[in-house]
Amino acid sequence: MVLETFPLAPNAACRDITPDARGFRLTYRSPEGAEREVHEDERLPESRNCPLDYRLGGMMTYGGGGPDAVHVALVIVLSQGFEGPNGRWIAVPFRP
Repeated sequence: MVLETFPLAPNAACRDITPDARGFRLTYRSPEGAEREVHEDERLPESRNCPLDYRLGGMMTYGGGGPDAVHVALVIVLSQGFEGPNGRWIAVPFRP
């Protein structure tokens, strides 16, 4: 998995708190080297609470790795909290 961040316009509640809000893109790279985008933010949902950055925390696979397996990328969202940075997890499911 490749995680990239990029600037996105903050929502109205975050405009003064984090004017440099960020979105993220996840790209799956197969063992053969083929790449496929599995997620890209088009806008920032209010549930992310003014995101500043993202980190790829891990991967899980359900279904034994066969053709019907579902992969889940675990992404932590870093946002500005009352007493410093907060972290919350996002699960991004996809099939390879």
